[in-house]
Amino acid sequence: METGMGAVYGFKQDIRYVPGRIRIRVPGIYKNQKSADAFTRYISSKPGVTMVYADSCTGRALIFFEEDRIKPSALTREVVKTHYIISVLGPEKLIFREKPENEAKDKSLKWSEMSINQVIAAQRTNPLSGLDGREARHRLALYGKNSLFVQDKKSFWRIFISQFKQFLPRVLVVAGGLSFLLGEITDGVTIAAIVILEAFLQSAQEYKAEEALAELNRLSASRARVIRDARPLEISSDLVVPGDVIELSSGCKVPADARVIEAHGLEVVESALTGESLPISKNTSICRSRHLAELSNMVFMGTFIVKGRGRAIVIATGRDTRMGQIGNLLSSIKESSTPLQQELERLGKSLTFLCLGLSSIVVLSGIIRRQSLLPMLRVGISLAVSIIPEGLSAILAISLSFSTRRMARENVIVRKMQAIETLGSTTVICCDKTGTLTKNEMTVKEIFCGGELIHLKGNDLKAGFYRGEKEIIPSDFPDLCQALTCAALCNNVKLEADGTFDGDPTEVAMLKAVLDGGLDLDDLLSRFSRIHEVPFDSTRQRMAVVFKEVNGKNLVFLKGAPDVILEYCNYIYFKGNVAAMDEEQKKLLAEQNNKMADDALRVLAVAYRELPEDYSGDQEIIDRDLVFGGLLGMADPARPEAREAIQKCHRAGIHVVMITGDHPSTATAVARELTLLNGGKILTGADLDRMSQKELEKEIEHVTVFARTLPEHKLKIVKAFKNTGHIVVMTGDGVNDAPAIKEADIGIAMGKNGTDVTREASSVTITDDNFITIVRAVEEGRAINDNIKKFLRYVLSGNLGEVSAIMLTSLAGLPVPLSPGQILWINLVTEGSPALALGLDQPSRNIMDRMPRNPQENILDPKTSRQIVAKGTGIGLSTFGVFLTALSRYGLPKAQTMAFANIVTSQMMNVYDVRKNHAPQPENSLITPSVAMSIAMMLSVIYTPGVGTFFGTVPLSLVDWLFILALSRLGLMFRRIWLPFMQ
Repeated sequence: METGMGAVYGFKQDIRYVPGRIRIRVPGIYKNQKSADAFTRYISSKPGVTMVYADSCTGRALIFFEEDRIKPSALTREVVKTHYIISVLGPEKLIFREKPENEAKDKSLKWSEMSINQVIAAQRTNPLSGLDGREARHRLALYGKNSLFVQDKKSFWRIFISQFKQFLPRVLVVAGGLSFLLGEITDGVTIAAIVILEAFLQSAQEYKAEEALAELNRLSASRARVIRDARPLEISSDLVVPGDVIELSSGCKVPADARVIEAHGLEVVESALTGESLPISKNTSICRSRHLAELSNMVFMGTFIVKGRGRAIVIATGRDTRMGQIGNLLSSIKESSTPLQQELERLGKSLTFLCLGLSSIVVLSGIIRRQSLLPMLRVGISLAVSIIPEGLSAILAISLSFSTRRMARENVIVRKMQAIETLGSTTVICCDKTGTLTKNEMTVKEIFCGGELIHLKGNDLKAGFYRGEKEIIPSDFPDLCQALTCAALCNNVKLEADGTFDGDPTEVAMLKAVLDGGLDLDDLLSRFSRIHEVPFDSTRQRMAVVFKEVNGKNLVFLKGAPDVILEYCNYIYFKGNVAAMDEEQKKLLAEQNNKMADDALRVLAVAYRELPEDYSGDQEIIDRDLVFGGLLGMADPARPEAREAIQKCHRAGIHVVMITGDHPSTATAVARELTLLNGGKILTGADLDRMSQKELEKEIEHVTVFARTLPEHKLKIVKAFKNTGHIVVMTGDGVNDAPAIKEADIGIAMGKNGTDVTREASSVTITDDNFITIVRAVEEGRAINDNIKKFLRYVLSGNLGEVSAIMLTSLAGLPVPLSPGQILWINLVTEGSPALALGLDQPSRNIMDRMPRNPQENILDPKTSRQIVAKGTGIGLSTFGVFLTALSRYGLPKAQTMAFANIVTSQMMNVYDVRKNHAPQPENSLITPSVAMSIAMMLSVIYTPGVGTFFGTVPLSLVDWLFILALSRLGLMFRRIWLPFMQ
C-alpha cells in the first residue's frame, strides 16, 4: 500500500494489512517510549480508530480501525505524518483532540465488554471449526510469533569484552602498555596476564549463570491445543495467532490473551500476572470491570487452568498481550551499575590521579636536581606499578566467584558477581507474598462443625487437629468426621501413585485435611459409587456429587459458598445426630462464616442429604432439605521459616515490605502471621494512584504492606525507596513483578515458579522460591562486603608502603628501593594468596546483628582509610629505614633485597592484623597456609639461583632477617601510635 508520502519524509513503508487492522513500521518510535506513547495517544484520537499498540522495542504499531469510518490509505497517511512530526519536531509537537467520551467508551475495542458474537465477528473466526490453516499462516506472518521479547543469550566473548568497560581494567591495560613501550617486557606481560585472568573469571561466572537461566527457560516452554480446519491440534504455543480457538483444560498453561466463549467449571490461577493466589472462576458473560483480577470472561497468557474446561478466542499474542505490555515497561528501564562497580570506578580514578600527581612530583624533583629524564620515567613507572593494585580485581573476581559457588549450594544463581556485594548493602527488601512469604499452596486452617471451631496446625508432612490448645483425635469427634467425609466425596482430586495430588488447589487442600484427619479414603470410596456430578459454576456457586452407597442408599454431597449452602439447609449434623436447624443456628453459622472471612480465610460450606430410592437425576431434589456438615476455612499459609527470617532482617536493620495483588484483608492476615506489620501502614493500589511520587516518598518509610497492586504500582514503590536513599531488593515470580525487579538495585526472581520474563529482568535467581534463601544471600553479601574491606586494607596498605618508600628515597636523591619486577612480584604473587584467603572468609557470627552499611558511604570509609594510611606509612618508613641502612653498609643489590623482604614480611604480619578488626571471626583454615606459601615464594626469589638474578636479589644472612623482622614489627606498631592523632 503506497500513499506517496513516504518519499517526502524518507519513510520506508512496511505495512501488513487485513480488514480492520494494520501492522506498520514506525521508525520514529523505535527505542523511544516517550514517542511511542505520544504516537498511541495521537492515532487513538482519530475517528474510527478503536485500538493502538505501539511497541518501542520493535518500532512497529498494530492499529485496529473501522473501515466504514476511516480508509486504510487515510490511516496510513496519518501514521506517516505522525512519524514525521515525532522524528523531526519532537513528540511534544503533536496536537490532537480527545475523542468524545461516548465514542471513546462505546467504540473502543474492549474485548471483555463485547458479546461472544461481537468477538467472533471482530476476529473473523469460527467458534466450532476455528481458523483454516492458510489463514493461520497469514496471521502468523502478520502478527509474528506468540513469544515475548527475551534478550538474546550473550556469547562468552561478548561478556568477556564487556568487562573492559570498567575503569580499573582500562587503567591496568594502560599500565601494561607503558611497560611494553619502555622495554619492561616482563612487567607488561605480567600485567596483561592479570587483566585477562580477571576478565576471564568474571565472564565465566556470568556465562554460567546465563546458561543456567537458559535451561530454566527451555524447561518452561509450553504447547497449546487449538481448533483449526475443524480439527483439534496440539501446537507450539508460539504459533498461536489472534482468532485461534483454543481449548482449555485443567493443568494447561494459557498460551495467549483470550476471550472465554465456553466454560464448564473453569477456574484459573492468575498469580503470575495479578499476584492473586486463589483460583478465579471464569464464565462467558459480558464483564465491565476495570480491574485485571476481576475480568471473569478473559484468560491471559502465562496463567494456569486448575479446574474445569472451556474454549476461548485468542485476541492478542506476543507483545500485544498483558504480559507483553509489561515487557514494554521493562524495556524502558535502564540498568544501573552496582555500588561495587561504582566504588571500583572511583577507586581506579583516585589511584590514577594520585599516581599522576606523585609521578609529576618525582619528575619535577629530578629536573630540579638536573637528573636524567629516563631514570625519572623509570621511577614514575615504579610508582604507577606500586600504587595500582594489579591483583585487586583478580582477587575480587576469584573471591566473588567462590562466593557464587557457595550461594549456588544455597539455591542461589547469581548472574552478575558484583550483585553479591550490593546484597550486603541492602536496606529494604520488597517481597512478593505468594510463593515467597507463603507456600503458594492452599491449606485448610479451620473447620467449624458441631458448634466448635477446630484448628489445623502442623508442617508440610501432616497437620494436627486442635480444639483450643489441646490436640484431638479426629475419629473421636463424629461431627468432624462427617464434615471431612463430605469434603472427601464432593471432590475431584486424583491421588497419584507417587503421593502427589492432581486437581484444583482448593480441593487438594480439602483432601489433605481428610487424610491428615485419618480417614481411610480407599475404604470410603469402596463404599460409595459415584453416579453423576453437578459441576460448580459462578451462578449456582456450589458443586454436588451423587453417590450410591453399598447398602443401596442414594446420597448427595455438596460444597459451595456458605450463604448459598445455608439457604438450602433445613437440618444440621450436631453431636453425632441429624437435628432440625432453626433461624438462630443459621444466624450463628453466618456470623462464624463472616468471622472466618475477616481472618482472610476462603470459606466453603459442606452439606449432604439422602435422596429418594427412585432418584432419576432431578437437580431440584438435590437442593432440598440439606443437612449442614460444617465450614472449612482455607488460606495460603505463611512459610514458617519466613517469620524467623523476617525477624532476622529486623535485627539487621533491614525494612521488609510485602507487595501483593491480593485483597488488603488477606495481605493483613499474612503480615500479622509473619509479625511483619509492627505498627506499619497498609496502602492499596488505589491509594498509590491518588498519591504523587513525592507524596509516596514522604510516607514510604512507614509502610509495610502494599495490597491490590499492579505492575506500575510496584515500579512506583521501588523508585520511591531508591529516591529516599535506600538500596532496594525486589523479589517476585510473576510477570507483574518484572518491571520492579529490573528497576531495583538487586532484582531476585524465583526459579521454581518464576516466569521467563522475570528471570531475564533479575540479577539473582532463587531456585527454591524461599524467603529465607534471600536472607542467606544478603548474609553472604555482607560477608563479601567485610571481606572486600579486609583485603582492601591489606592490599592498599602494602601498596601505600611501597609508594611511601619510593617517594622518600626519590626525594632524598637515592636509588629506587624496589624494581618494577619486585613490586609486581609482591603485588601479584607474594601478597596474592593471603589476600585471596581473606576474601574467602566465612560470614562472622554476628553479621546480621548490626545495621547495614550506609549506601551513601564509600566502601573505603574514613575509619578504613585512616587504617590504610597509618599502616601504609608505617610499612613505608620501616622499608625506607631498612633500605637506607643496608645501602650505606652493603650496596644497592642487598639494600633492594632487604627492602623487598621487609615489605613482604610486614604484609604477612598485616594479614592477621586486619582480621582482628572483624571479630568474632570463624576460623579460616586458608590463612596460615597462604602466609606460608607467600613466605616460600619470597624465599625462592631470594635464594634460587637464576631467579634471584632475574629479580635483582641477593641472599640474606640471619642477622639481616632479624633486623628486617624488628623493623617490620615497628612499622606495624606505628599505626597504633599515629591513629589516635589522625582521629
